[in-house]
Formats: sequence, structure tokens, C-alpha cells
Amino acid sequence: MKDEEKTKKLREDDPVLAAILNDDMYGRLKSIPRHVHSNTYDHSVHTAYLAGKLADRLGADRIQAERAGLLHDFCFLDSSGPIPIRMKYLHCHPRFAARMSERFGTTREEKDAIRNHMWPLSGKRPSTRLAWCINLADKAAAITEFFTFWG
Repeated sequence: MKDEEKTKKLREDDPVLAAILNDDMYGRLKSIPRHVHSNTYDHSVHTAYLAGKLADRLGADRIQAERAGLLHDFCFLDSSGPIPIRMKYLHCHPRFAARMSERFGTTREEKDAIRNHMWPLSGKRPSTRLAWCINLADKAAAITEFFTFWG
């Protein structure tokens, strides 16, 4: 499914998802590179779409998974530069994204999934089905985006 189709589907699924995707600040994620061949906005849409699919399979709430997937990288920290800066980003961005997600009224469980989506590199091991959906969807999206670049 193309990115535009994923975005359209997410907008139709839930008014909060539509509000996130229509938010000017959230739209700024389009200018932030992610995983070599993508940007943070497209990566987050891809993650949300996959998280929703996983939620359906694993018995988690699909709408919560899509919301947390959209918001899991919602921060404006710079991840470029030498390795120490990149490592700091890996550890810090989930907490910043969880804080930024409050702008859209995220639940405690959604924020927990956002905070721990980088496990095992940082955060705690996911402890809910929702958190596992975000963790796995993020990795699947990143791998897909990375290999898309290498064609």
C-alpha cells in the first residue's frame, strides 16, 4: 500500500488520527530525515499502519496502536552528527515524543508504548500488547525503509 493510501486510511479510522495528521507542528516531521531513505512523517505513518495490523493480530486496540505509531517519533531532536550524538538521540527521543504526544490526549498506555519503543536499545521491555505492536512495527518500518534505499 502506498504512503498516500496509508495516510488516507488512518484519517478515516479515527478523528484523533486525522487531527494528528492535519496538525501543522506534526507536519514539520516531513523535513526530518529518518532511516536513510525516508523522513520522520512517512516513517511514522508506516509504523502506525503496521502497528494497526499487528494490533488486529495480537488482540491489542488498533486505534491506540495507530495513534502511538504516529506519535512514537514526534520530537524535533537532531539525530545527525557523530556517533555519541546519535546514541544520545536513541535514548532521549522516546521520552520527548511521549511528552509531545500529550498534545493529542494520549493515554498512559499509549505514552508507555511510545517511551519504550526503542527497546532493547533504550527504555524498558514492552509489557503490553500495545507496546509490543509499536516496538515491532517501528523496527519493521525501519528495516523496510533502509532496504528500499538499497533497492
